[in-house]
Amino acid sequence: MTPAWPGNEPHAPARLLLMQWRRDDLLRLIRLTPTPLTTVLASRYVLALVVGVVQAAVFRGVAMLPLFGLELDGRWPLVLPALVLGITAFLAIGVIVGTYANTPEAVAAIANYMMVPMAFLSGSFLPLDMMPSWHVVTRLQSVVARETAPADQVAVTVGAFHAGERANVIPDRAELALTVRAVSGASLERAARAVERIVRAECAAADCPRKPDVVRVPSSPAVTPDPAVTEAVRGAHRAEFGAERVAAWPASPATEDFGLFGEAGRELHGASGVGLGYWMLGTAGMAAWSRARAQGSPLPSNHPPDFAPDARTALPAGVRALTAAALCRLGGAARGGPASDGRA
Repeated sequence: MTPAWPGNEPHAPARLLLMQWRRDDLLRLIRLTPTPLTTVLASRYVLALVVGVVQAAVFRGVAMLPLFGLELDGRWPLVLPALVLGITAFLAIGVIVGTYANTPEAVAAIANYMMVPMAFLSGSFLPLDMMPSWHVVTRLQSVVARETAPADQVAVTVGAFHAGERANVIPDRAELALTVRAVSGASLERAARAVERIVRAECAAADCPRKPDVVRVPSSPAVTPDPAVTEAVRGAHRAEFGAERVAAWPASPATEDFGLFGEAGRELHGASGVGLGYWMLGTAGMAAWSRARAQGSPLPSNHPPDFAPDARTALPAGVRALTAAALCRLGGAARGGPASDGRA
């Protein structure tokens, strides 16, 4: 039994009562009486607190019967502030719903959309232990928070979670799709093994009827640029765009298959000693920069849904950057840069 759920009960009468008062024009009549409206609302709040506390006491009393065997430890008084806050929050939700809904049907629909997810997430309707997929998503945060050194960049992103087809049917399976990114091959493999360990452990702890299927899709190796190639390309870009428009880029766990052109892909292309040079290209236009500066918000990266490159300025800059780098490595004399007889 969750401590905050008794606070839900004041939610129902509050939303219905306020809707009826608005519909029957009783709020205007209350304002015409000597009793201030704040006093009426305060009395409803006190009544909600009393009802919530009594309900909680009854629930706990029943749970402490020998049939259920609930035992309270010495910290049980800490539940009281949480109970009061829960009752206050639910009463406020009821007031908001009753303020905007005009019919009992609308009140019930809005309340169900808010309350049913809360009931499942709190474990009131169904113990969370019976839903291991939720535990998996929560537990995966520890791969980065507890199992990775601060200086070792690792990212674990759960991008998709599919379970069930109907709102009133408990699903018998769940499918998670996630991405693991790191700046080195060793860190990537360690994080991937941790993800698989957590998934299997949570399913075992929940006594799932079958073992989970863990499928690894093809992965990309870490991109390790060659220092000499990187310095040469940086010089070509500074000459092309100006030193003020070329900046160093720190190590990043971004996923990229470019590493297969280097030593990691030797089994594919059969060449060895291929030095890699990799750069990032800014694609935000002046309008996006001005909007971000005015709103005080960062520019979207290349994965959020609002990422939109400014093709008018990004494409010419990208072509110039690629051309300058290619001429630097393959025909340095044509651009005044150092020529190279090695692989790049």
